[in-house]
This record gives sequence, structure tokens and C-alpha cells, in this order.
Amino acid sequence: MRPSILFVLLGAGRTLSASSTASSSPSSSSSLSLSLSPSSSPATSSSGTLSSPSSSSSSPSSPVLSSPSSSSASLPTTSSGTSSSVTSSLVSSSTSTSTTGPPIPGVYPLTSPKNPPSVQNSALVPDIAPAWAAAYKKAKAKVATFTLEQKVNITTGVGWQGGRCVGNTPAVGDFPGLCLEDSPLGVRLADFATAFPAAINAATTWKRSLLRARGVAMGQEHVGKGVNIALGRNWEGFGADPFLASTGAYETILGLQSAGVQACAKHYINNVMAGVASIMCSYNLTLNGILKHEFGFQGFVMSDWSAQHSTISAITGLDMTMPGTSPSTRGHRTLNNTIPEARVDDMATRILAAWYLLGQDSPNYPKTNFNAFQSLDEATNEHVDVQDNHGALVREIGAASAVLLKNVNGALPLKKPRRLVLIGSDAAPAHVAGPNEFGDQGGVDGTLAMGWGPGKYLYVLDFHVLCNWNNLTAWHNGDALVKAVAAQNKNTIVVVNSVGPVIVDPWIDHPNVTAVVWAGLAGTEAGNALVDILYGDVNPSGRLPYTIAKSPSDYSAQLATGGTGNQILDITYTEGCVSPSTANPRNSRWLPRLGLYFFNRLFIDYRHFDAANIVPRFEFGFGLSYTTFKYTDLSINAVGGSPDQDKSFEANWAAGKPSPQVVGASTALWLHRPAFEVSFTVQNAGKVAGTEVRCVIPSPPPPPPSPPPPRPRKKN
Repeated sequence: MRPSILFVLLGAGRTLSASSTASSSPSSSSSLSLSLSPSSSPATSSSGTLSSPSSSSSSPSSPVLSSPSSSSASLPTTSSGTSSSVTSSLVSSSTSTSTTGPPIPGVYPLTSPKNPPSVQNSALVPDIAPAWAAAYKKAKAKVATFTLEQKVNITTGVGWQGGRCVGNTPAVGDFPGLCLEDSPLGVRLADFATAFPAAINAATTWKRSLLRARGVAMGQEHVGKGVNIALGRNWEGFGADPFLASTGAYETILGLQSAGVQACAKHYINNVMAGVASIMCSYNLTLNGILKHEFGFQGFVMSDWSAQHSTISAITGLDMTMPGTSPSTRGHRTLNNTIPEARVDDMATRILAAWYLLGQDSPNYPKTNFNAFQSLDEATNEHVDVQDNHGALVREIGAASAVLLKNVNGALPLKKPRRLVLIGSDAAPAHVAGPNEFGDQGGVDGTLAMGWGPGKYLYVLDFHVLCNWNNLTAWHNGDALVKAVAAQNKNTIVVVNSVGPVIVDPWIDHPNVTAVVWAGLAGTEAGNALVDILYGDVNPSGRLPYTIAKSPSDYSAQLATGGTGNQILDITYTEGCVSPSTANPRNSRWLPRLGLYFFNRLFIDYRHFDAANIVPRFEFGFGLSYTTFKYTDLSINAVGGSPDQDKSFEANWAAGKPSPQVVGASTALWLHRPAFEVSFTVQNAGKVAGTEVRCVIPSPPPPPPSPPPPRPRKKN
């Protein structure tokens, strides 16, 4: 008789805080996702093209190949005895302005957000400058017909619950106003809409094709519900690495806007280059000088909900206030010349230009047909079903994002076991109140399928245990549960649903814990996707988008406690800093006030582990497979410079000379052309078909060391 298998299905509901901080030392990376069948015939050859400027630095000792700002291309699954090849170009994607000459055929096609380049060729970066120019022409003509009061109304929401959506702007003339809706993984607060895998799961696939497809499907559902602007949520990010995060944002924005909905981003890198229509402000001092000038952003900047505290923020770059109350104050300030009317014109023009850019002025664009606040109001909720066949995509992403962390003696995939025992709170139906028991799905019972909380989209084969914010361990005695089960059974498989790292050291090395699957937040098809992995219908290919440490103290940022009531804690941030007694001062400068060396970059996640020489439990990018892969024939070659008038700019950059300080300087196309080609051969050396995800991280040579800190002078 086959041995019985006990499943312990853990979930951790700690909110993810995704950081995306680029260093001052440029390096680039290229990621490839290869689907290969086992074969003794010629192996698959893969090549990637790397661009030198604009990206983030990774420590050369990073345990996994991957890093900032660029692209990955997926190969189709190959049949036995065949080979495939792929070229992945590391270009930091596109720009909203084109200031450096005509488009380059085959590299920067002139297009619009509704028709982005194919995801299969990441070297094709869209140049949508002409589309913006056409939208601005229409917007300026429209704004010229408005009164001051009407222009102010364009920039101001109607107030919380003042319309059907979480954010609404009023109709002005024949402009119908805008519907803004929360949208990190689907249309929030609407029925007959799909709950897609969270962004962190989409990133865990490392598949550009799935990132794009998820964006397209979410965009289609927003358009179907009559949403104009799909809002992001900062904590629903794409992981701890700038390359992975920016690639996820880039592909998601291209997908969303190709369907016709305006995307709203919270960070700059690659979002602006994807032609994002709007940005939710967070760094007020950078809106004019960096975002709108250096990056050449032509969309509009909105506030977070109730985050605007003064109408003077219009001077510093804010274009739209949400959710809004009354526009009269801004109008009064304009009348007394505190805010120039020309600035109000610019604000209204940017908002209307984004509306025109996505073709939302079409009479065929759907009207808002749901009510975010009164879903049972039949007069305002038309119950339009926008789900289509998106469940199949949700299931595919769910399986592709599963990370196999441990698999001893082939415990997985399952081989028709005769006895299975499922243990954990997800091993049974949720509370008798049903899947909609918890308001806004912010509950503590049922499958953890999304970041806010479990309980809505249920399949029995998941278990939810919230993670303790103080120590990153599972709540409800999750560690004790795993150890208790493992003590009774020699084949215990643990499935973890979590939005971020959880400390697994109390049980990960237990000899009876034979397999661990990190399933994440897989959306409506969480159960089916997990079964696909457990039974081998899908070979796991997910890779961790963050580092899992052995102890919470291993991370660079620690929980700050203290304070009462409205007291604001004074926290000194020392990430990227090392004390003189333990640091080699290379690549650093001395900070006298802190008495530390600063390495000119933030050591976030794996960069911190590398810099501090800390061995993690599971490194960033870790993930096992049911097969094995062999790498050979690594080759790195420089790509020739551009043949056009930008050649002098590239030469100046290579010589360390300053670039032109013009509008859109950082997104100028010449900065994002391929610089190096990295090629290698990958062969499936195992017995089953599988998908391999690898990234290439080049690191620049270290600069000369900074001088040592000044010695104190002797007193006479």
C-alpha cells in the first residue's frame, strides 16, 4: 500500500510592501522564460540584448540571475527532438515624448496605447509621441471653450460616494465626466467581475506574456463596466526588485490601456515609458522637475483619496484632486492669481488629453453600469457580466506562479496516492455565512486568494493563516500545526498562501516535511491551479519575487514600535549604510552625522543580503522544478551604436559627459537601445517537459573607493 500523504495548507495574510528603488550605479538585466521538452537533440539557444544606461544595480554576489528595468520573452513549448531560440532585448521600454529624431524601424514603432507592440518581441518599444500630440490638440481645443469654473470642475472630484464609482468627476458640457475605480486585480466592488491573481503572483511567473495577458483581461473588464481609470494600489506590487517590478508595471499598463481603460501608476520607472495616462502622486517635490520635465510625462497627476491638504499643490504639479468636495476654493485662488489660470488650463488639458488618448470620447465607450456603494440597487447596478473566459487565464497564472521550495525524493507530483488527508482551516468550507461573509473580503477565514483578505473566491484546497506582522510567522499556531502533523506522518506536504515572506525555519528542515509549495494569491482559480501543480499537469516554474530569510532580523528594515495616539515616530533610515567597524568602504561615502558609510543605493531585499553577507533561507529568484536544466555556451558581445543623429549623445554618455537637459531627457529613445547581447544554451536534461526562468545580471566594475573618514584633530 502506498503511504498516506498529509497536506498542511498554510496561508499568510500580511500585506506586501513592495519597494522599487533604483541605485545610482546603472546595470541592466534580461530575463527569459523557456518552455522545453526533454530531448537529446540540439538544445535551446537563448540570447538577450542588454542596454547600458538607465537601470538599477545588483550586487554581483546575488544568488540568482535577475535585476532591474527590462524585459522577458516567453518561448512556446517545444516538442521532443526540436529546439527553439529567443532574443530578449533589455530596453527600458518606451517614452511618452520623442525628442531625438525620427522613429527607428523595427525598434521604436510609432503607435498608440491601443495597439502596443507584440509581447513576443520585447525589442519593439512603442513610441506614442504622435498619439499624445493628437490627443493634446483635441484637448486644447476643448478646454478653450470652457469657463474658469468648468475647467476647475474637470480637475476636481464630486466627493466620496458622489457617484457610482470610488472616484467621480462631473460632466462638463459634452464631456461626460470620469469613473475611477480601484483595480489592483480586477474591478473592485462590482459583481460579475473576475478576481485575478495578485500582482505579486503575476510577477512570480516571470513571464512577460502572462503579465501582458493579465493586463489586457483586466482592462477589458474595466471597459465593460464603464470604468475610465483603473487605479493601482501601492501594496499590490510586483516584488522587491526594480527590474521585476518595472517589467510587471510596464506590461500591465500596456495590457490595460490596449483594452481602452486609462491606467494609473504610483511610481515612475517604466510606467511613464509605457505611456501611462495618469499617476497618483506620492513625491510632491518631484512632480514638476523630474516627472513632467525630465521624464516628459504628458498625462495627469491625481491625489490619493483625501491626501490633498492645500490647493497650492496645483502649483507643485497636482492636476486632479480625489475624491474632491467643492472646486470653489481652487477657483477663488485662481481668481486672485495665487494659481495662474494658465496652470488650470494645463491641468484640464492633461486630463482631457488622457481621455482622448485612449479613445474614450467614442460614443461606443460603455457608460458606467455598476454601483460600487449600492450593489443591490437595481436602478444603478445593471449586473453586466464581464468575465468572459478569463477564468482560464487566472488558472494558468495561478499554476505558473506556484513556487516549489522543497521536494524530497520526488514527493511531488503526486502519483495516484490512495490516501490523502487535508489539514488546516482551508481544508473545510468557510463559515456558514458563505463566501461573502466579510465586508470588502477583509476576513480571516477561507482561501487567501487576494491581498485584502480571504473568503470570497473559494476552493477547498487552500488554508489561510494570517502572518504575524511582528515576527513574520504564521498566526493561529501555524508553525505548531505543521510540526504536529509532521510528527505523525512521514510524507507531509505544506502549501503556503502568502502575500510576502514568512519565516519557515521552525519546520522547513523537518525530515517528514517532504515538499513545500508557495502558492501565493492565485485568484478565483486558486484551487484548480494548485491541483494542476500537485498532480503534475503543470511543471512548477515560479520563482520567488522576494527573499525568504531565516529570521526577521536578517532583513534590512525592522518594525518600528512605540508612540501613542497621533504621535509621529522619528525614524532614521540607514538602509544602504554600514558602520566603519564592519564595512569595506569601497563604493561608498562617509556620512559624518550618522557615523556610517553610505553605498549610494538602498540595499533592499537580496541586495541587503548580499551586502551584509547574510545567507537566506530561500533566495530571491529561487524555485525548483520537476525536471533539470543544463546551461552552456555563454557569450557576451557588444551591440553596435545607433546610426542616426543620436550617436553623439551615446558617445557623450559612454564618456561620462552630461546629457541634454531637455523635456523627456531620461526617456529619450537613444538611452534605451540595446548595448550588449548575452547568449547561452539551455537544455532540458530531465525526463519531463518544463519551463525554465533565468535572468542575466551584469554588474559594472566598482568605482574607486571613497577616501577614509576624516580623523579627529588632536587638541593642543
